Amino acid sequence: MILLASAFSILRAAWKPSGQEHSPATLEIYQNGVLIRSISLAQVSETYSLTVVGEGDAYNIITVSPDGAWVSEASCPDKLCIRQGALPGSLLPITCLPNRLVIRLSDDSPRETDNDADALTY
Repeated sequence: MILLASAFSILRAAWKPSGQEHSPATLEIYQNGVLIRSISLAQVSETYSLTVVGEGDAYNIITVSPDGAWVSEASCPDKLCIRQGALPGSLLPITCLPNRLVIRLSDDSPRETDNDADALTY
């Protein structure tokens, strides 16, 4: 029974019904819980960097490419935000707690309802 449920979940994750095209992701950058920038990756043609300045001397340099984004430089002491890698390579958002920064991907594709089976639980 468990094997059957696992197989169903895998097939459901791989199956895309017609009419539900995957829409490009939107990069959302939050600072102090407020959305400060929204970037559609479909509109990014060249890699560029932007700087997010926080309180005091705090800053993060975010590199954005057509494939995703990552923190390339930061003023925080532990540099964990840099070591988190690039989005969309991770299911988790990039966070820099000392600088109160969160970078996440959001897509505008149709969402499943709460009654649908989960294909992935993280």
